[in-house]
Amino acid sequence: MAPVNDSRIRLSIIISCYSNIPYFGDALDSFLNSGYHFRNTEFVICDDASPAGGDGDTARRYMAKYPDLFRMIRHDERMGIAVSYHDLVEAARGDYVLIFDADDIFVPFDIDASMDYLDAHPECGASYGRKRLFNDEEGDMGTVHGGESSLFAMTFDPRIVHNGMLIRVSDLKAVGSYIPTNFGRDGGAADISMWIRLSLEKELHFEFPLRAFFRVHKSQKTSANNNHHREEYRYLGDQLIERYRDLYTALEARRPVTISAAQRRAAVMLLGLLYHRTDDPMLKLSYLDAAEQVMPEDYAIYELRAEQLIKLGRHHEALDNAFRLYLLYHEGSYAAYQGTLKARIAAENLGYPTAVYSAVEQQVLGRVFELDESQKKLFAAAIATGRRESAKAAPAQ
Repeated sequence: MAPVNDSRIRLSIIISCYSNIPYFGDALDSFLNSGYHFRNTEFVICDDASPAGGDGDTARRYMAKYPDLFRMIRHDERMGIAVSYHDLVEAARGDYVLIFDADDIFVPFDIDASMDYLDAHPECGASYGRKRLFNDEEGDMGTVHGGESSLFAMTFDPRIVHNGMLIRVSDLKAVGSYIPTNFGRDGGAADISMWIRLSLEKELHFEFPLRAFFRVHKSQKTSANNNHHREEYRYLGDQLIERYRDLYTALEARRPVTISAAQRRAAVMLLGLLYHRTDDPMLKLSYLDAAEQVMPEDYAIYELRAEQLIKLGRHHEALDNAFRLYLLYHEGSYAAYQGTLKARIAAENLGYPTAVYSAVEQQVLGRVFELDESQKKLFAAAIATGRRESAKAAPAQ
C-alpha cells in the first residue's frame, strides 16, 4: 500500500475537506481498495478549518496509518473550495494532480495509462472521464455526466467532469490555477473558470471510462451553488469578452476577420458565447457556420445546428448534421448519443422508418450506462453505505 520511497512524486491526489461526515472515509477507502499500486504517489488533503470531529480528524487518522502516503495542509479559517484547490496545487509535489471530492467514490481506471497519454501529448493539459450519479434515498439516479469537451459550448454547457480529472501541474499553474469567482469563497464556477483558461491554451482529453460515483446530497457545495451558475457563466463569459474585445466585436458584427492560429480556440469559444446569448435562430445558425469554418472538428457545432434545424422544420439538413456528428464520434459516448437522438427526431419528422435510428440510439445509450461487474459491486456498496448513514441521520418519528 505504501509508495516506493524515491525522490520523484509523479501523482498527487488532492482532496479538499470540511465536514462531509461520514463520507470522507468512504472516499479515501475507495482509492486504497482500488488495486492501484500508489508508487510515486501522494495524497495531499486540505483541511479547510473543519470543526472538531470533522473531516480533518478523519484525515489525521489516515495520515497516522499511512504516513508515507498522506500529507495534509490546514486553513486556520475557512477559505472555500477555490482557495483550497489553489493551495493544494501549490503543495503538490507530483507532475500531475488528480482532483477528487471528499464525498464521492473513486471508480478504478488506468491512471498510469492516462498519465502516459498526457506525457506523449504535450498539447493536452488534462484528461477526464465520466461520473455516475446516486443519492442516499433512491440509489442510482439514472444519470451519467461527462463527454467530449467542446470549445463552442465551453461557456454555457461544458460537459466536463472535474472529479477524477488528471491535470499537468505545470500547465495548471501557467494559466493561473484555481481562483475564486465573484460569488464568494464557495462560488460554484472556480472549476469552470479554470477549464476556460486551460482550454484557451491546451486540449482537454476525454476518456470514456467512469472515474467517480457522484453522491448527490443536500449539504454539498454543488447543490448549494446551482442557483448561482447562470450568473457565474455570464460573469465568466464577460471576462472572456474583455480579454478578446476586438475579436469579439468583429465576430459579433459578422465582419470578415483573419483569425490567427493563436486566436483559433478563443474565436470558437466566443462564437459559442454569441450563439448562446441570442434568441434569433438565423443568427444562431450564422454563428454555427462561422465556428465550423474555424474548427470543423468541434462536435457541438453539429449537435446544436441539428437542434436548430429541427426547430425550423429543415429536417433533411438536420438529419445530415446528425449523421456528421455521429460519424465524428461513432465509437459512442455523449456526442454519439446526441447524433443518433437528433437523427431519429429528424427521421420521424420526415416520415422515415425510425427503427434503425432507435436501435443505434439504444446501443449507444446502453454503452453510456453499462457497468462491469466490479463497478456494480462498488456502486451497490456506495449506495448501501449512504442509505445506512442517511437512516442514522434521520430525525426520530
